Amino acid sequence: MQANMIKIRSLETKTQALKVELAKLQKQQLSYYHALLSEGADCRQEGLIWVIKVIWHLGADVQLDKLPRFLDAPAVEFLFRVLSLLLHNSRGSTQKWESAVPSSKAH
Repeated sequence: MQANMIKIRSLETKTQALKVELAKLQKQQLSYYHALLSEGADCRQEGLIWVIKVIWHLGADVQLDKLPRFLDAPAVEFLFRVLSLLLHNSRGSTQKWESAVPSSKAH
């Protein structure tokens, strides 16, 4: 019984360390993808849309101040509308994504 408790504690300690490491890696990923977004890097065939989808997939919000400076308010709104349509077609629901579409009044 005591040996099992020691194993359980050891596994819990290892699990906690892995959770901390995972959180650190996810933070680094988000930082990397926001940097790509800020640079306006044309990734894969979908360009900025792909970068934004990856950020959302990681469970984070897109930081609008990280969008490329060369995008004006109508371009940003268009980008998020295209994303909304793409996600609507692939998932059947746009509820989460439509709430992420910035209003042109916010710019």
